[in-house]
Amino acid sequence: MNQEAIENLIISSSRIEFNEIVKLILIEDFNCSPINVDAKGDGGSDFIILNDSASNRVAIQVTIQSANWESKAFNDAKKAQEKLSAKRYFFFTSMRHESKSMRSLEDRISANLTLPAKCLSAKEIAGIIIEHKLWDDLHRIRGFPIQAPQREIDHREMLIFFHE
Repeated sequence: MNQEAIENLIISSSRIEFNEIVKLILIEDFNCSPINVDAKGDGGSDFIILNDSASNRVAIQVTIQSANWESKAFNDAKKAQEKLSAKRYFFFTSMRHESKSMRSLEDRISANLTLPAKCLSAKEIAGIIIEHKLWDDLHRIRGFPIQAPQREIDHREMLIFFHE
């Protein structure tokens, strides 16, 4: 499965599926144990990590919206810092954005709020799925059947089969 196909699966995910994809990435790539706190008045965070490796509170915002995503990310980072005392911030979007746009957003959040930020779009998320070989997990989340790996048939088995 190539990166573009994985990106397309991410882009077409429902909100619930995308939350599961984000949780998978946080666990497998960032070695975090996220807690889902997504609700009205969540303080600019859909997931939190109470303590990362440096004992910091981490806020994670997840969105599938395509409009105003940069202002949403910035405003939610500000809320997470003020209301949750977040010391790190992750922003995940299921949309495809250029890496340059994502780095620019990280820089803006980090510089204006002095809050270290990591922003990932479908493109970066797909790269992580490929790097960690998580396509079976992605298929499970999306509800697709997982194919068992095809085993090669030994030539002796083929001879027996054809002989009978």
